[in-house]
Amino acid sequence: MATTRINLQPALLDLCSLENSCPPASVTEGQKESTAAAFTARSRKVVPISTPLTSIKPGNYSQVIEKIKRILDSNSLPTVYRQHLVQPLYDKLISKEGKKWFENQLKDEEDRPLENVILAIFQNFSTPAEGGVSQENAAAAQEAISDLFQDFMQRKCHLVDRGKDCKTAPSPLPFWTQEDISTYPRIRESLDTAAITVNIVNVPARYATRSAIAWGTFGHEVSGHDILGQYPGALEELQEALKIELKNKKLDQFIPHWLKWMNEATSDVLSILHLGPAGAFSMIGFLKALGENRSFKLANISFLGDEHPVDLLRAFVVKAAVNLLPLTDRTMYTALIEQTLANDLKGINEIWLDSVNTQSPDIQAFFRCHLKKHPLDELSFKEIDNGIAALLHGSLGTNACINNLKNISRNQKTKLARSDERGSNTVSHDAFLIDKSRQSAELFAQVVMTTPLKALGGKSFSEIRAWKDKDEKIANTFRKILLLEDDIVDKYKEGCFGSHVVSAAIMESISDTSTNPMNQARLQSIFKRMISILNTLHKTNSEWTETDYIPQVPTTRRIGGRSIGGEEAFW
Repeated sequence: MATTRINLQPALLDLCSLENSCPPASVTEGQKESTAAAFTARSRKVVPISTPLTSIKPGNYSQVIEKIKRILDSNSLPTVYRQHLVQPLYDKLISKEGKKWFENQLKDEEDRPLENVILAIFQNFSTPAEGGVSQENAAAAQEAISDLFQDFMQRKCHLVDRGKDCKTAPSPLPFWTQEDISTYPRIRESLDTAAITVNIVNVPARYATRSAIAWGTFGHEVSGHDILGQYPGALEELQEALKIELKNKKLDQFIPHWLKWMNEATSDVLSILHLGPAGAFSMIGFLKALGENRSFKLANISFLGDEHPVDLLRAFVVKAAVNLLPLTDRTMYTALIEQTLANDLKGINEIWLDSVNTQSPDIQAFFRCHLKKHPLDELSFKEIDNGIAALLHGSLGTNACINNLKNISRNQKTKLARSDERGSNTVSHDAFLIDKSRQSAELFAQVVMTTPLKALGGKSFSEIRAWKDKDEKIANTFRKILLLEDDIVDKYKEGCFGSHVVSAAIMESISDTSTNPMNQARLQSIFKRMISILNTLHKTNSEWTETDYIPQVPTTRRIGGRSIGGEEAFW
């Protein structure tokens, strides 16, 4: 069931309607704005996951202890999470310094990992009345995250630590939030306690009801950041290898930028190793749907302080990673990816990195007001310079555009002033030719996938896990199952993991095979079936069902109670 044509448009509209980031005008030539409006209107009728308790305050100390004690006393708490998360947290809270530690952890209004940990425990191990979430949604997310994480961890145990008593870390726990998707890959460092070893993945509650593309971002967060957090030194080894390769290819000018982007871009590559081509389409679709320019176009401009590569560079990286997979159809998939980038690359000759974040909503709002243009990508650097000059030297009391710009920070103004201090009104920026930029991205993907690392016992990431033809075969079978009403998953669950199901849902959501590809009902049906199948797989997941479960791989490799490489049983 190879995909020979794709249509990202319906999935983009589905996702941007959840994020309120749809284009304000027609999204494609000849398509009316009402299409996006219709998706948005429907999305408002969907009730997202919500929990009665949405925040933890320093004064909630006694209530938190009482509630965690009830969870510990229940018989439904999986052993692995009891041992590595809930019990250690409870012991820390009731210790002599527990209350002070609790209060200090909650002082920071912006970064509060302890709050997320506590709420994640309540959501995953309480009843809905006490702060738990819908069992169906919770189980599906738990399964996708668990399989993505343990897939790599247990393969590494089998291939590198063969013959040893290999124990893997517990899988991260989902936390449904109103924030953007993210993860805490080193939770013990964030909480300053070594006893808690379970990471937390922040999952936007709005993704509970729609968008397979959004679920593809688990690949970046879990297979990427959370896996990297388990192997200290891996990123540093990759940085050294990358510097050598870039110098050898006379691409030295990219070195400081790729080193800054190392963590994020490496996570993009690792997502491809676990989700295959679907991970690439998910990443590209996600960036298009959430782009600040609201045009479904990948940006070719970013600012120097951003830890994420420019959108177009990220697309080049994931395309290069797909091309390096041991996959028969990789050439076909890379051609399809290039087709999705055709509109993004029109008229683009360079990648720009500004000293000023000209992509920020506040700065863009000023430009739209002052220069009457949208999106920012249409502005020349001269126009940007003129806008900044007006921002710096205009009358702050009378300039209407300035008055509308309520949230611009002092730091942003300082950056603007520094770029203009020579009186030239010139934004400091680095510009790279698109061909050289693409070459550097391809080299980056190659280094990440193929470099042997001491942190991995001398293996490369792709030697331990890479999406192969057998994965593609399983995912293609589940694409067919996604379109059926009957629950026949039990027949096929041996050898199938959450990554196959999510990959199948992504590819089926963007396949250009429907007679009405703009039909949102089709996307919703695929998403619901994905959730249902993940729930079926979750019923045999050892991490969540066995009370005496120990995360280790002594002689055989198993994920969620199903053997890795179980394609023999599957077929």
